[in-house]
Amino acid sequence: MTSDENNLMKESSLENRNDLTKMDEIPLVSRFGLYSIMQQDISTLSESQLQKVEEISFLVYDSMEAPSRSFHDIEHLSDLTKGADPIQTAAIIFHDIIYASTDGGLSDAQRKYIDDIIVEKDDGKIFITENKLEEDIEIVMEIFGFSYGQELNPFKGLNEFLSNCIATRFYKSLNLNNSSSSWPSLNAKITVCIEATIPFRGRDDEGRTAREALFHRLESANQKYKIGMSEDEMVEAIQRAAILSNRDVENFSSKDLADFLSNSFKLMPETNVALRGKTFYLSDYAIALKKMAGFLEFLDPNNIYSFFRDPHESMELREKTAIAKKNIRAALTYFQCIYLEMSLLSAIAELSGGDVPISYFRGDKPNSLSRGSSRQIHRFLKYRRKPSRSISYDPKVLRVLQKGLKKDIPFTTNTSPVASFLYTHIGDEGLQACMKHAVYPMDRENALLLLQCIPFQPMIEVLGACSQMAVFRSSKIKNIVNLLPPEYIESNAAITAAFKKKEKGVFLTMTRKLKYKFHHMLK
Repeated sequence: MTSDENNLMKESSLENRNDLTKMDEIPLVSRFGLYSIMQQDISTLSESQLQKVEEISFLVYDSMEAPSRSFHDIEHLSDLTKGADPIQTAAIIFHDIIYASTDGGLSDAQRKYIDDIIVEKDDGKIFITENKLEEDIEIVMEIFGFSYGQELNPFKGLNEFLSNCIATRFYKSLNLNNSSSSWPSLNAKITVCIEATIPFRGRDDEGRTAREALFHRLESANQKYKIGMSEDEMVEAIQRAAILSNRDVENFSSKDLADFLSNSFKLMPETNVALRGKTFYLSDYAIALKKMAGFLEFLDPNNIYSFFRDPHESMELREKTAIAKKNIRAALTYFQCIYLEMSLLSAIAELSGGDVPISYFRGDKPNSLSRGSSRQIHRFLKYRRKPSRSISYDPKVLRVLQKGLKKDIPFTTNTSPVASFLYTHIGDEGLQACMKHAVYPMDRENALLLLQCIPFQPMIEVLGACSQMAVFRSSKIKNIVNLLPPEYIESNAAITAAFKKKEKGVFLTMTRKLKYKFHHMLK
Protein backbone atom coordinates (compact mmCIF):
# COMPACT_ATOMS: atom_id res chain seq x y z
CA MET A 1 0.00 0.00 0.00
CA THR A 2 1.45 3.39 -1.01
CA SER A 3 1.71 6.26 1.45
CA ASP A 4 -0.99 8.14 -0.50
CA GLU A 5 -3.33 5.14 -0.24
CA ASN A 6 -2.51 4.84 3.45
CA ASN A 7 -3.34 8.52 4.03
CA LEU A 8 -6.54 8.13 2.03
CA MET A 9 -7.58 5.19 4.23
CA LYS A 10 -6.89 7.24 7.35
CA GLU A 11 -8.90 10.18 6.03
CA SER A 12 -11.79 7.88 5.12
CA SER A 13 -11.68 6.34 8.57
CA LEU A 14 -11.74 9.75 10.21
CA GLU A 15 -14.65 10.84 8.04
CA ASN A 16 -16.62 7.77 9.07
CA ARG A 17 -15.74 8.33 12.70
CA ASN A 18 -16.90 11.93 12.60
CA ASP A 19 -20.15 11.21 10.77
CA LEU A 20 -22.68 12.36 13.38
CA THR A 21 -25.78 11.94 11.23
CA LYS A 22 -26.60 8.64 12.95
CA MET A 23 -26.86 9.94 16.49
CA ASP A 24 -28.14 6.61 17.86
CA GLU A 25 -24.76 5.07 17.07
CA ILE A 26 -22.91 7.59 19.24
CA PRO A 27 -22.17 6.31 22.78
CA LEU A 28 -24.40 7.95 25.37
CA VAL A 29 -21.43 9.43 27.20
CA SER A 30 -20.72 11.52 24.08
CA ARG A 31 -24.22 11.91 22.68
CA PHE A 32 -25.50 14.49 25.13
CA GLY A 33 -22.38 16.58 24.74
CA LEU A 34 -23.14 16.68 21.02
CA TYR A 35 -26.76 17.58 21.76
CA SER A 36 -25.52 20.42 23.97
CA ILE A 37 -23.96 22.34 21.09
CA MET A 38 -27.46 22.87 19.67
CA GLN A 39 -26.94 21.56 16.13
CA GLN A 40 -23.73 23.53 15.58
CA ASP A 41 -21.16 21.74 13.40
CA ILE A 42 -18.63 20.15 15.76
CA SER A 43 -15.84 20.86 13.29
CA THR A 44 -16.31 24.60 13.91
CA LEU A 45 -15.51 24.29 17.63
CA SER A 46 -12.12 25.25 19.00
CA GLU A 47 -10.02 22.88 21.11
CA SER A 48 -11.04 24.86 24.19
CA GLN A 49 -14.72 24.48 23.34
CA LEU A 50 -14.32 20.77 22.62
CA GLN A 51 -12.70 20.30 26.01
CA LYS A 52 -15.65 22.03 27.71
CA VAL A 53 -18.17 19.92 25.78
CA GLU A 54 -16.30 16.77 26.73
CA GLU A 55 -16.25 17.81 30.38
CA ILE A 56 -19.99 18.50 30.42
CA SER A 57 -20.62 15.18 28.63
CA PHE A 58 -18.91 13.37 31.49
CA LEU A 59 -20.83 15.41 34.06
CA VAL A 60 -24.20 14.63 32.47
CA TYR A 61 -23.36 10.96 32.07
CA ASP A 62 -21.98 10.52 35.60
CA SER A 63 -24.96 12.34 37.13
CA MET A 64 -27.66 10.51 35.19
CA GLU A 65 -26.06 7.08 35.47
CA ALA A 66 -25.43 7.29 39.22
CA PRO A 67 -26.39 4.10 41.13
CA SER A 68 -29.18 6.05 42.82
CA ARG A 69 -30.96 6.74 39.51
CA SER A 70 -33.57 4.31 38.22
CA PHE A 71 -36.04 6.59 36.43
CA HIS A 72 -34.35 9.98 36.06
CA ASP A 73 -31.50 8.42 34.12
CA ILE A 74 -29.85 8.68 30.73
CA GLU A 75 -32.70 6.73 29.11
CA HIS A 76 -35.12 9.39 30.34
CA LEU A 77 -33.05 12.07 28.60
CA SER A 78 -32.95 10.01 25.40
CA ASP A 79 -36.73 9.70 25.36
CA LEU A 80 -37.28 13.42 25.93
CA THR A 81 -34.84 14.61 23.26
CA LYS A 82 -36.71 12.79 20.49
CA GLY A 83 -38.53 15.48 18.52
CA ALA A 84 -37.34 18.33 20.76
CA ASP A 85 -36.10 21.60 19.29
CA PRO A 86 -32.54 22.86 20.07
CA ILE A 87 -33.59 25.03 23.03
CA GLN A 88 -35.73 22.27 24.54
CA THR A 89 -32.85 19.84 24.01
CA ALA A 90 -30.44 22.16 25.80
CA ALA A 91 -32.85 22.27 28.75
CA ILE A 92 -33.48 18.51 28.70
CA ILE A 93 -29.78 17.69 28.97
CA PHE A 94 -29.45 19.65 32.20
CA HIS A 95 -32.88 19.61 33.86
CA ASP A 96 -32.28 16.48 35.99
CA ILE A 97 -28.51 16.67 36.50
CA ILE A 98 -28.94 17.48 40.18
CA TYR A 99 -31.21 15.29 42.30
CA ALA A 100 -29.75 16.10 45.69
CA SER A 101 -32.04 14.05 47.94
CA THR A 102 -31.86 10.98 45.69
CA ASP A 103 -28.10 11.14 45.08
CA GLY A 104 -27.25 11.89 48.70
CA GLY A 105 -26.05 15.41 47.97
CA LEU A 106 -23.95 17.06 45.29
CA SER A 107 -20.93 15.58 43.53
CA ASP A 108 -17.59 17.39 43.36
CA ALA A 109 -18.05 17.81 39.61
CA GLN A 110 -21.41 19.51 40.18
CA ARG A 111 -20.04 21.74 42.94
CA LYS A 112 -17.35 22.97 40.56
CA TYR A 113 -20.06 24.89 38.67
CA ILE A 114 -22.23 26.10 41.55
CA ASP A 115 -20.11 26.13 44.72
CA ASP A 116 -20.22 29.93 45.02
CA ILE A 117 -23.98 30.03 44.39
CA ILE A 118 -24.99 27.96 47.42
CA VAL A 119 -24.35 27.58 51.13
CA GLU A 120 -24.69 24.00 52.43
CA LYS A 121 -25.51 23.61 56.12
CA ASP A 122 -24.51 20.72 58.38
CA ASP A 123 -28.14 19.55 58.53
CA GLY A 124 -28.20 19.12 54.74
CA LYS A 125 -30.20 22.26 53.99
CA ILE A 126 -29.08 24.32 51.00
CA PHE A 127 -29.38 28.11 50.73
CA ILE A 128 -28.66 30.58 47.96
CA THR A 129 -25.65 32.67 48.91
CA GLU A 130 -26.11 36.25 50.09
CA ASN A 131 -23.06 37.31 48.07
CA LYS A 132 -23.80 39.03 44.78
CA LEU A 133 -23.63 36.78 41.71
CA GLU A 134 -23.22 37.53 38.01
CA GLU A 135 -26.21 38.82 36.06
CA ASP A 136 -26.69 35.52 34.18
CA ILE A 137 -27.45 33.72 37.45
CA GLU A 138 -29.58 36.62 38.69
CA ILE A 139 -31.74 36.18 35.58
CA VAL A 140 -32.18 32.51 36.49
CA MET A 141 -33.10 33.50 40.06
CA GLU A 142 -35.62 36.06 38.81
CA ILE A 143 -37.32 33.58 36.48
CA PHE A 144 -37.49 30.94 39.24
CA GLY A 145 -38.77 33.53 41.71
CA PHE A 146 -35.83 32.95 44.07
CA SER A 147 -33.79 35.50 46.02
CA TYR A 148 -30.45 35.86 47.80
CA GLY A 149 -30.24 34.00 51.11
CA GLN A 150 -33.31 31.87 50.37
CA GLU A 151 -33.51 28.25 51.54
CA LEU A 152 -34.02 25.91 48.59
CA ASN A 153 -36.83 23.38 48.96
CA PRO A 154 -36.09 19.92 47.45
CA PHE A 155 -39.74 19.67 46.39
CA LYS A 156 -40.09 23.20 45.03
CA GLY A 157 -37.28 23.72 42.59
CA LEU A 158 -33.97 23.06 44.36
CA ASN A 159 -32.88 20.44 41.84
CA GLU A 160 -34.13 22.30 38.79
CA PHE A 161 -32.64 25.64 39.88
CA LEU A 162 -29.17 24.27 40.58
CA SER A 163 -29.25 22.17 37.40
CA ASN A 164 -30.18 25.36 35.53
CA CYS A 165 -27.24 27.23 37.05
CA ILE A 166 -24.88 24.57 35.70
CA ALA A 167 -26.48 24.92 32.25
CA THR A 168 -26.18 28.71 32.34
CA ARG A 169 -22.52 28.71 33.26
CA PHE A 170 -21.69 26.00 30.75
CA TYR A 171 -23.35 27.78 27.82
CA LYS A 172 -21.90 31.15 28.79
CA SER A 173 -18.39 29.67 28.89
CA LEU A 174 -18.92 27.80 25.62
CA ASN A 175 -19.82 31.05 23.85
CA LEU A 176 -21.52 29.41 20.88
CA ASN A 177 -23.04 32.73 19.84
CA ASN A 178 -20.63 35.44 18.76
CA SER A 179 -23.41 37.99 19.23
CA SER A 180 -23.29 38.75 22.96
CA SER A 181 -26.66 40.52 22.80
CA SER A 182 -28.47 37.23 22.04
CA TRP A 183 -27.01 35.33 25.00
CA PRO A 184 -29.34 36.77 27.70
CA SER A 185 -32.33 35.81 25.54
CA LEU A 186 -31.02 32.26 25.05
CA ASN A 187 -30.32 31.97 28.78
CA ALA A 188 -33.88 33.05 29.57
CA LYS A 189 -35.42 30.64 27.05
CA ILE A 190 -33.46 27.66 28.41
CA THR A 191 -34.30 28.72 31.97
CA VAL A 192 -38.08 28.85 31.46
CA CYS A 193 -37.92 25.35 29.96
CA ILE A 194 -36.07 23.95 32.97
CA GLU A 195 -38.26 25.83 35.47
CA ALA A 196 -41.37 24.42 33.81
CA THR A 197 -40.24 20.86 34.61
CA ILE A 198 -40.95 21.43 38.33
CA PRO A 199 -44.01 19.14 38.45
CA PHE A 200 -47.49 19.06 39.98
CA ARG A 201 -48.09 22.72 40.82
CA GLY A 202 -51.52 24.24 41.26
CA ARG A 203 -52.51 27.88 41.12
CA ASP A 204 -50.56 30.36 43.24
CA ASP A 205 -51.95 32.73 45.88
CA GLU A 206 -53.01 35.14 43.16
CA GLY A 207 -54.90 32.45 41.25
CA ARG A 208 -52.37 32.13 38.43
CA THR A 209 -51.41 28.82 36.87
CA ALA A 210 -47.74 27.80 36.99
CA ARG A 211 -47.30 28.90 33.37
CA GLU A 212 -49.02 32.26 33.91
CA ALA A 213 -46.81 32.91 36.93
CA LEU A 214 -43.73 31.89 34.92
CA PHE A 215 -44.67 34.33 32.14
CA HIS A 216 -45.05 37.10 34.72
CA ARG A 217 -41.55 36.40 36.12
CA LEU A 218 -40.08 36.24 32.60
CA GLU A 219 -41.63 39.64 31.87
CA SER A 220 -40.06 40.98 35.05
CA ALA A 221 -36.62 39.57 34.20
CA ASN A 222 -36.88 40.85 30.62
CA GLN A 223 -37.56 44.38 31.83
CA LYS A 224 -35.18 44.38 34.82
CA TYR A 225 -32.17 42.99 32.95
CA LYS A 226 -32.99 44.48 29.52
CA ILE A 227 -32.98 41.06 27.85
CA GLY A 228 -34.73 42.45 24.79
CA MET A 229 -37.39 39.79 24.22
CA SER A 230 -40.59 40.86 22.48
CA GLU A 231 -44.06 39.91 23.77
CA ASP A 232 -44.38 37.27 21.06
CA GLU A 233 -40.96 35.84 21.92
CA MET A 234 -41.91 35.52 25.57
CA VAL A 235 -45.23 33.84 24.76
CA GLU A 236 -43.44 31.43 22.44
CA ALA A 237 -40.85 30.72 25.16
CA ILE A 238 -43.54 29.77 27.71
CA GLN A 239 -45.40 27.66 25.16
CA ARG A 240 -42.18 25.82 24.33
CA ALA A 241 -41.60 25.26 28.05
CA ALA A 242 -45.15 23.98 28.55
CA ILE A 243 -44.72 21.45 25.74
CA LEU A 244 -41.51 20.18 27.34
CA SER A 245 -43.01 19.95 30.82
CA ASN A 246 -45.96 17.98 29.44
CA ARG A 247 -43.63 15.54 27.71
CA ASP A 248 -41.72 15.12 30.97
CA VAL A 249 -44.86 13.69 32.61
CA GLU A 250 -46.41 12.17 29.49
CA ASN A 251 -46.54 8.71 31.04
CA PHE A 252 -49.45 9.76 33.27
CA SER A 253 -51.73 9.76 30.23
CA SER A 254 -50.57 6.40 28.91
CA LYS A 255 -53.45 4.34 27.54
CA ASP A 256 -51.76 1.22 28.90
CA LEU A 257 -52.12 0.94 32.69
CA ALA A 258 -49.35 -1.69 32.91
CA ASP A 259 -46.93 0.71 31.18
CA PHE A 260 -47.85 3.56 33.54
CA LEU A 261 -47.37 1.31 36.57
CA SER A 262 -44.01 0.06 35.27
CA ASN A 263 -42.68 3.60 35.23
CA SER A 264 -44.12 4.23 38.69
CA PHE A 265 -42.15 1.25 39.98
CA LYS A 266 -38.97 2.62 38.37
CA LEU A 267 -39.30 5.72 40.53
CA MET A 268 -39.44 3.84 43.83
CA PRO A 269 -35.71 3.08 44.36
CA GLU A 270 -34.91 6.78 43.92
CA THR A 271 -36.77 7.59 47.15
CA ASN A 272 -36.23 4.25 48.91
CA VAL A 273 -32.55 3.36 49.27
CA ALA A 274 -33.27 -0.17 50.53
CA LEU A 275 -34.82 -1.15 47.19
CA ARG A 276 -31.52 -0.54 45.38
CA GLY A 277 -29.95 -3.62 46.97
CA LYS A 278 -30.39 -7.28 46.16
CA THR A 279 -32.08 -8.01 49.46
CA PHE A 280 -34.49 -6.04 51.61
CA TYR A 281 -37.09 -6.68 54.28
CA LEU A 282 -40.89 -6.70 54.26
CA SER A 283 -40.90 -3.38 56.11
CA ASP A 284 -38.64 -1.79 53.46
CA TYR A 285 -41.05 -2.66 50.67
CA ALA A 286 -44.09 -1.78 52.77
CA ILE A 287 -42.94 1.79 53.43
CA ALA A 288 -42.03 2.26 49.75
CA LEU A 289 -45.51 1.14 48.70
CA LYS A 290 -47.14 3.27 51.38
CA LYS A 291 -45.32 6.36 50.12
CA MET A 292 -46.28 5.66 46.52
CA ALA A 293 -49.94 5.11 47.44
CA GLY A 294 -49.90 8.28 49.54
CA PHE A 295 -48.45 10.30 46.65
CA LEU A 296 -51.12 9.03 44.25
CA GLU A 297 -53.92 9.58 46.75
CA PHE A 298 -53.19 13.29 47.09
CA LEU A 299 -52.04 14.03 43.53
CA ASP A 300 -54.44 16.35 41.72
CA PRO A 301 -54.71 15.24 38.06
CA ASN A 302 -55.46 18.84 37.10
CA ASN A 303 -51.92 19.83 38.15
CA ILE A 304 -50.08 17.42 35.84
CA TYR A 305 -50.41 19.06 32.41
CA SER A 306 -50.39 22.72 31.48
CA PHE A 307 -50.70 25.04 28.50
CA PHE A 308 -50.29 28.74 27.81
CA ARG A 309 -52.45 30.82 25.46
CA ASP A 310 -53.03 27.91 23.10
CA PRO A 311 -56.69 26.81 22.65
CA HIS A 312 -55.73 23.73 20.60
CA GLU A 313 -53.31 22.58 23.30
CA SER A 314 -56.03 23.18 25.90
CA MET A 315 -58.40 20.68 24.25
CA GLU A 316 -55.69 18.03 23.91
CA LEU A 317 -54.62 18.43 27.52
CA ARG A 318 -58.17 18.03 28.78
CA GLU A 319 -58.18 14.60 27.17
CA LYS A 320 -54.78 13.76 28.69
CA THR A 321 -55.96 14.91 32.11
CA ALA A 322 -59.05 12.70 31.89
CA ILE A 323 -56.86 9.67 31.09
CA ALA A 324 -54.41 10.60 33.85
CA LYS A 325 -57.27 10.78 36.35
CA LYS A 326 -58.31 7.22 35.51
CA ASN A 327 -54.71 5.99 35.62
CA ILE A 328 -54.10 7.57 39.02
CA ARG A 329 -57.27 6.08 40.47
CA ALA A 330 -56.41 2.61 39.13
CA ALA A 331 -52.77 2.93 40.20
CA LEU A 332 -53.83 3.84 43.74
CA THR A 333 -55.95 0.69 43.95
CA TYR A 334 -53.10 -1.36 42.48
CA PHE A 335 -50.48 -0.11 44.95
CA GLN A 336 -52.91 -0.48 47.84
CA CYS A 337 -53.40 -4.13 46.83
CA ILE A 338 -49.67 -4.80 46.94
CA TYR A 339 -49.32 -2.75 50.12
CA LEU A 340 -52.03 -4.90 51.69
CA GLU A 341 -50.07 -8.01 50.73
CA MET A 342 -46.90 -6.61 52.33
CA SER A 343 -48.86 -5.49 55.40
CA LEU A 344 -50.47 -8.90 55.82
CA LEU A 345 -47.10 -10.64 55.50
CA SER A 346 -45.66 -8.07 57.92
CA ALA A 347 -48.48 -8.86 60.36
CA ILE A 348 -47.69 -12.57 60.18
CA ALA A 349 -44.00 -11.78 60.63
CA GLU A 350 -44.73 -9.54 63.63
CA LEU A 351 -46.80 -12.28 65.32
CA SER A 352 -44.23 -14.98 64.63
CA GLY A 353 -40.94 -13.33 65.55
CA GLY A 354 -40.38 -10.03 63.73
CA ASP A 355 -39.48 -8.58 60.34
CA VAL A 356 -37.96 -10.85 57.69
CA PRO A 357 -36.36 -10.57 54.23
CA ILE A 358 -39.14 -10.43 51.66
CA SER A 359 -38.00 -13.65 49.99
CA TYR A 360 -38.44 -15.56 53.27
CA PHE A 361 -42.22 -15.47 52.77
CA ARG A 362 -42.54 -14.73 49.05
CA GLY A 363 -39.71 -16.89 47.70
CA ASP A 364 -36.76 -15.95 45.51
CA LYS A 365 -37.32 -13.91 42.40
CA PRO A 366 -36.72 -16.47 39.61
CA ASN A 367 -33.98 -14.52 37.84
CA SER A 368 -31.33 -17.21 37.57
CA LEU A 369 -31.02 -20.95 36.97
CA SER A 370 -30.26 -21.57 40.64
CA ARG A 371 -33.44 -19.77 41.68
CA GLY A 372 -35.73 -20.84 38.89
CA SER A 373 -37.22 -23.71 40.89
CA SER A 374 -37.38 -21.82 44.19
CA ARG A 375 -40.53 -22.40 46.21
CA GLN A 376 -43.06 -19.58 45.68
CA ILE A 377 -45.78 -18.58 48.12
CA HIS A 378 -48.53 -18.38 45.53
CA ARG A 379 -48.16 -22.07 44.74
CA PHE A 380 -49.80 -22.79 48.08
CA LEU A 381 -52.80 -20.56 47.33
CA LYS A 382 -55.87 -21.57 45.37
CA TYR A 383 -55.88 -19.47 42.19
CA ARG A 384 -59.00 -17.39 41.66
CA ARG A 385 -59.44 -15.77 38.26
CA LYS A 386 -61.95 -13.14 39.36
CA PRO A 387 -64.14 -12.24 42.35
CA SER A 388 -67.69 -13.41 42.86
CA ARG A 389 -70.46 -11.28 41.36
CA SER A 390 -71.23 -9.62 44.68
CA ILE A 391 -67.74 -8.11 44.96
CA SER A 392 -66.93 -4.76 43.36
CA TYR A 393 -63.46 -4.51 41.81
CA ASP A 394 -61.45 -2.86 39.02
CA PRO A 395 -60.90 -5.36 36.16
CA LYS A 396 -57.90 -3.39 34.81
CA VAL A 397 -56.16 -3.51 38.18
CA LEU A 398 -56.80 -7.22 38.55
CA ARG A 399 -55.51 -7.84 35.02
CA VAL A 400 -52.17 -6.17 35.78
CA LEU A 401 -51.87 -7.98 39.12
CA GLN A 402 -52.38 -11.29 37.32
CA LYS A 403 -50.78 -10.69 33.90
CA GLY A 404 -47.92 -8.45 35.00
CA LEU A 405 -46.16 -5.17 34.23
CA LYS A 406 -44.69 -4.12 30.88
CA LYS A 407 -41.08 -3.96 32.10
CA ASP A 408 -38.96 -6.09 34.36
CA ILE A 409 -38.55 -4.50 37.79
CA PRO A 410 -35.26 -5.49 39.49
CA PHE A 411 -36.59 -5.50 43.04
CA THR A 412 -39.91 -7.32 42.58
CA THR A 413 -41.86 -9.68 40.36
CA ASN A 414 -43.91 -8.46 37.40
CA THR A 415 -47.01 -10.30 38.59
CA SER A 416 -48.49 -10.07 42.09
CA PRO A 417 -50.31 -13.37 42.71
CA VAL A 418 -50.78 -12.91 46.47
CA ALA A 419 -52.17 -9.39 46.06
CA SER A 420 -54.39 -10.72 43.27
CA PHE A 421 -55.55 -13.57 45.52
CA LEU A 422 -56.54 -11.13 48.28
CA TYR A 423 -58.19 -8.67 45.88
CA THR A 424 -60.40 -11.35 44.34
CA HIS A 425 -61.66 -12.24 47.83
CA ILE A 426 -62.25 -8.77 49.28
CA GLY A 427 -62.65 -6.37 46.33
CA ASP A 428 -62.55 -2.59 46.62
CA GLU A 429 -64.70 -2.31 49.73
CA GLY A 430 -62.68 -4.88 51.64
CA LEU A 431 -59.44 -3.29 50.46
CA GLN A 432 -60.38 0.07 51.95
CA ALA A 433 -61.50 -1.56 55.20
CA CYS A 434 -58.11 -3.25 55.50
CA MET A 435 -56.19 -0.01 54.96
CA LYS A 436 -57.11 1.14 58.49
CA HIS A 437 -54.89 -1.54 60.01
CA ALA A 438 -52.30 -1.82 57.22
CA VAL A 439 -49.94 0.39 59.19
CA TYR A 440 -46.23 1.05 59.01
CA PRO A 441 -44.42 0.06 61.10
CA MET A 442 -46.56 -2.98 61.85
CA ASP A 443 -47.35 -3.66 65.53
CA ARG A 444 -48.99 -6.56 67.35
CA GLU A 445 -52.36 -4.85 67.86
CA ASN A 446 -52.80 -3.86 64.21
CA ALA A 447 -51.39 -7.20 63.06
CA LEU A 448 -54.23 -9.05 64.82
CA LEU A 449 -56.82 -6.55 63.61
CA LEU A 450 -55.57 -6.76 60.02
CA LEU A 451 -55.82 -10.55 60.03
CA GLN A 452 -59.43 -10.19 61.14
CA CYS A 453 -60.15 -7.80 58.25
CA ILE A 454 -59.47 -10.64 55.83
CA PRO A 455 -62.23 -13.24 55.39
CA PHE A 456 -61.47 -16.49 57.18
CA GLN A 457 -60.95 -18.68 54.12
CA PRO A 458 -58.25 -16.60 52.34
CA MET A 459 -56.66 -15.70 55.68
CA ILE A 460 -56.01 -19.32 56.61
CA GLU A 461 -54.73 -20.03 53.11
CA VAL A 462 -52.15 -17.24 53.41
CA LEU A 463 -51.17 -18.42 56.90
CA GLY A 464 -50.81 -21.95 55.59
CA ALA A 465 -48.70 -20.75 52.65
CA CYS A 466 -46.42 -18.73 54.97
CA SER A 467 -45.93 -21.74 57.23
CA GLN A 468 -44.77 -23.70 54.19
CA MET A 469 -42.37 -20.96 53.12
CA ALA A 470 -40.86 -19.89 56.47
CA VAL A 471 -39.46 -23.26 57.51
CA PHE A 472 -37.92 -21.99 60.77
CA ARG A 473 -41.17 -20.34 61.90
CA SER A 474 -43.67 -22.92 60.77
CA SER A 475 -44.93 -23.82 64.25
CA LYS A 476 -45.14 -20.17 65.35
CA ILE A 477 -47.19 -19.29 62.27
CA LYS A 478 -49.51 -22.23 62.87
CA ASN A 479 -50.06 -20.94 66.39
CA ILE A 480 -51.27 -17.52 65.19
CA VAL A 481 -54.82 -18.85 64.84
CA ASN A 482 -54.94 -19.33 68.60
CA LEU A 483 -54.34 -15.59 69.01
CA LEU A 484 -57.48 -14.68 67.06
CA PRO A 485 -60.80 -14.14 68.89
CA PRO A 486 -63.51 -16.81 68.44
CA GLU A 487 -65.93 -14.24 67.05
CA TYR A 488 -63.64 -13.74 64.06
CA ILE A 489 -64.05 -17.36 63.01
CA GLU A 490 -67.76 -17.11 63.67
CA SER A 491 -67.94 -14.06 61.40
CA ASN A 492 -67.33 -16.22 58.33
CA ALA A 493 -70.11 -15.45 55.88
CA ALA A 494 -71.47 -18.99 55.71
CA ILE A 495 -71.48 -19.37 59.49
CA THR A 496 -73.08 -15.97 59.97
CA ALA A 497 -75.87 -16.92 57.58
CA ALA A 498 -76.47 -20.13 59.48
CA PHE A 499 -76.38 -18.27 62.78
CA LYS A 500 -78.95 -15.75 61.55
CA LYS A 501 -81.25 -18.67 60.74
CA LYS A 502 -80.75 -19.80 64.35
CA GLU A 503 -79.64 -23.22 63.17
CA LYS A 504 -77.39 -23.66 66.16
CA GLY A 505 -76.47 -27.25 65.37
CA VAL A 506 -75.43 -26.32 61.84
CA PHE A 507 -73.50 -23.34 63.18
CA LEU A 508 -71.45 -25.45 65.60
CA THR A 509 -70.80 -28.11 62.97
CA MET A 510 -69.53 -25.55 60.44
CA THR A 511 -67.33 -23.91 63.06
CA ARG A 512 -65.70 -27.25 63.87
CA LYS A 513 -65.20 -27.97 60.15
CA LEU A 514 -63.48 -24.63 59.56
CA LYS A 515 -61.18 -25.09 62.55
CA TYR A 516 -60.35 -28.60 61.39
CA LYS A 517 -59.69 -27.35 57.85
CA PHE A 518 -57.37 -24.64 59.18
CA HIS A 519 -55.25 -27.03 61.22
CA HIS A 520 -55.26 -29.51 58.34
CA MET A 521 -53.86 -26.83 56.00
CA LEU A 522 -51.06 -26.04 58.44
CA LYS A 523 -49.86 -29.62 58.75
